[in-house]
Amino acid sequence: MKITRRQLEQAVSQQIISQQQAEALTTFLRQQPDTGPIFDFTHLLYYLGGMIAIGAMSLFMNMGWETFGGWGIVGISLAYILAGFTLMEVFQRKGYVIPAGICAVFVVVLVPLSIYGLQLALGYWPEGEGYLHYRGELHWHWLFMELGALAAGVVMLWRYRYPFLVMPLVITLWLLLMDSMAMVNGDRFDSEVSAQVSMWGGYSGPHYQDSKSTNLS
Repeated sequence: MKITRRQLEQAVSQQIISQQQAEALTTFLRQQPDTGPIFDFTHLLYYLGGMIAIGAMSLFMNMGWETFGGWGIVGISLAYILAGFTLMEVFQRKGYVIPAGICAVFVVVLVPLSIYGLQLALGYWPEGEGYLHYRGELHWHWLFMELGALAAGVVMLWRYRYPFLVMPLVITLWLLLMDSMAMVNGDRFDSEVSAQVSMWGGYSGPHYQDSKSTNLS
């Protein structure tokens, strides 16, 4: 709830609080960070910067990272995870919920990259395929990356309750469902099957939530 100056003046006129208390409360509220879900330039910059960082660690990974080797990728990923987690804690303590949530998503997105580096270091990742091949052809080692991201996302969401953390969870669940169906279909991607899985997966989620709400009522 956003308290306005007029509401404070009404409270003073009704002798609920004194004029000095109203002025002190106004000063206090002005010093608090604005963390509400509003669409303004500051929040736009938050999400723009966050999506650039998240995209750089996921969609826009290039073969240049392969020069670091598997253990190098693991080390760099863990360093970024530590940096993102530290920033998230700092923003959380200061009351900046939105940038804290973006940093939490950044941490979750780095988990598949670290698992990829670990598989590469241990020799489980196929030779000649980089991180960009992750969405190219179906392989069983994808599941470790998806399950790792899912586990990290669930833990972070359970611990911190940032709404933006739902985004990587939804994407990971969708990819996991698609890959599982592809394995059932003989390790082949079928556009029609993929469309059906996506449609029914998106359809069942809201209806499952509605059924839970109905049972609770």
